Amino acid sequence: EYFDPVSLIHLEYLSHVHVVAVSEPNAITNLATILNAPKCSGAQAAYKSGVTCALRQLNSVSIYMY
Repeated sequence: EYFDPVSLIHLEYLSHVHVVAVSEPNAITNLATILNAPKCSGAQAAYKSGVTCALRQLNSVSIYMY
């Protein structure tokens, strides 16, 4: 739901606006270091799924990702 509006806005301006999405570099690696915390380990699957979904959706509308 969150990335649908971003994708639509980008498609409107695709011909003259370049968009770059930057992923927090420590976000994925921090998952490995905080698995012993119950709240964090419980969110791991949802976080991975959300990041994967976001990257796929943004990539489908030619947003540059780093």
